[in-house]
Amino acid sequence: MQLHLTRHGQVERDPACRIGEPNLSELGCIQATRLGRRLAAEGFRGTVYASPYLRTVWTAHLIAEQTDSQVILAPPIREVVVKEENIRRYRGYTVEELQARFPRVAIESDWTWPWWTLQIEDPAAIDTRVGPFVDHLVARGTDVLLVGHGASVGGVLRHVIRRSERKPTGDIPPAFNCALSSFRLSPEFSLGPGFRLNCTDHLDEDQVTANQHSKADVLAARARE
Repeated sequence: MQLHLTRHGQVERDPACRIGEPNLSELGCIQATRLGRRLAAEGFRGTVYASPYLRTVWTAHLIAEQTDSQVILAPPIREVVVKEENIRRYRGYTVEELQARFPRVAIESDWTWPWWTLQIEDPAAIDTRVGPFVDHLVARGTDVLLVGHGASVGGVLRHVIRRSERKPTGDIPPAFNCALSSFRLSPEFSLGPGFRLNCTDHLDEDQVTANQHSKADVLAARARE
């Protein structure tokens, strides 16, 4: 079983959008489509699991159009909440709203409403919700792609690396928009063949972003830390 992992495509700030629900930018759509083409060329035909935020479902749907996959809404890989103000002002999309726009979207039996986070979270809280979800998918044994956010992608990476006997060497690359991480997790957690961390080979250099920040800006900021 292979688990693939990515962050949503680049977003654009539009005051007309619902609070907390920015659209993908034109570049974000290109990033998602190019990632989908890469996965299709590699033979991926598994299920795509997406955080129910608009930007992640949109990214997942563009990928799924290339891989001919179904998109399952997955609240455990939702966005982190770090400000109480964000909880008070946010109202998530319903399944019906998302399905009206993205026909490949479906839900599984454990869907609950509201699906978004209702309390402030720290990294440990993120790990608590993403870890069991990853283990559940691994127990199923079929190839999957998870489309999440910077925080939930980080939580999945931490969980997989903790479960693996072999650890990656060196620094983990930044989670750029539509960067691809891949792990072979069946019959056991492994960082063996097919392993990659936040790979952006499917994107041109000027297409690599962390939302409004370029690759050069992100790497320069990391070097100053």
